[in-house]
Amino acid sequence: MSSRRLRPLVHARAMVLLACLAAVPAALSAQQSVRGVVVRAGTDEPIAAASVYLIGANRAVQGVVLSDSAGAFTLGVTAAGRYALRGRRIGYVAAESGTFYVRPDSTVSVRLELEPSAVMLEAITVFGETPKRLTPELEGFLSRRRMHVGYSFSREDIQRLKAAHTVDLLREVPGFVTSSGRAGQRSYALNFRRCPPAIFLDGLLSRVPQGEWLENHSLWNVYGVEVFRDWTSVPTEFLSQPRPRDPDPKCGVILIWTRPPER
Repeated sequence: MSSRRLRPLVHARAMVLLACLAAVPAALSAQQSVRGVVVRAGTDEPIAAASVYLIGANRAVQGVVLSDSAGAFTLGVTAAGRYALRGRRIGYVAAESGTFYVRPDSTVSVRLELEPSAVMLEAITVFGETPKRLTPELEGFLSRRRMHVGYSFSREDIQRLKAAHTVDLLREVPGFVTSSGRAGQRSYALNFRRCPPAIFLDGLLSRVPQGEWLENHSLWNVYGVEVFRDWTSVPTEFLSQPRPRDPDPKCGVILIWTRPPER
């Protein structure tokens, strides 16, 4: 076959290859997301470093991200459905958006407004970090800590241990085990069952991957952490019958409590 007859065939193959390559970015980018901005209520003043939580229809945390210096954030959504956003930042009252529907391969924009809660006072000297007002959930945490129920870590413990992430605290818990799986991915267990513990953030079951909370999420906004190695010591409100695909409380429970807004 002459070179002249080969050229059209080669050219056609090249065009097909280019068309396939052009389609790759579109396929990779075809996913749903939520983006928006966190601002001071009643203004367009951005709030940086606010924690924005993606709450699913079952009230479980599906994702979390910090707003940037412009107050902007973007959260990927794994499946279409109804969601809500919750915003938290020290010095502001936590707020939650209304529910909204994310359609397949679409982006939803949400504006979160947080009311300031800090009050300017004359200069005083304060010893310790105990806030004047605590939420009932944090009162429960402190009550269980006084009664030595499970293993608990306060802000003082976090500073004493120089812990940057939750996994640094878990190493202080007897029986804590780390194992490596495929591609070096680590998994963690609290007891002999060797199964992943359930993780709750401010009382809500988290569906964020285990490693994301334990290895990557900073403790800067965390007030305390509770660890229960098995179901016998877990507070009853966290022992509801798990739904399919939910973590089993018998594998242990980790409760992460964030700092309350400043008053």
